[in-house]
Amino acid sequence: MGAKTNKGDLNDLLMGYDDLFAWTSQDLGRTSFVTHPIFTDNAPPIKQRYYRTSPKEREFLEKEINRMLREGLIQPSYGPWASSVMLVKQHDKIRFCIDYHRLNAVTKKDMVTGRSR
Repeated sequence: MGAKTNKGDLNDLLMGYDDLFAWTSQDLGRTSFVTHPIFTDNAPPIKQRYYRTSPKEREFLEKEINRMLREGLIQPSYGPWASSVMLVKQHDKIRFCIDYHRLNAVTKKDMVTGRSR
């Protein structure tokens, strides 16, 4: 009973501030005030090749990329770094993911002190 009450209380709290959440991708905020540097020291740029996709998957990719461009969620990039898009099948849906594992391998990790996990 206690767990359900806590979940209900949390739901009520979150719904009280529902205007702070993005319910669709069009609701997402954007800013140019902050940039996030990715430190790779002297690692040479990584450019991954595309994964093989079926015609149906390519159509899905094209639609998703065009939608994200239209909504301002992504922008064209012409730099030397490139990570591959992966389509992950989950139940009856396809998820659009970026495979950053090679970039993550050369990224300098932030060390945050004073926090415990």
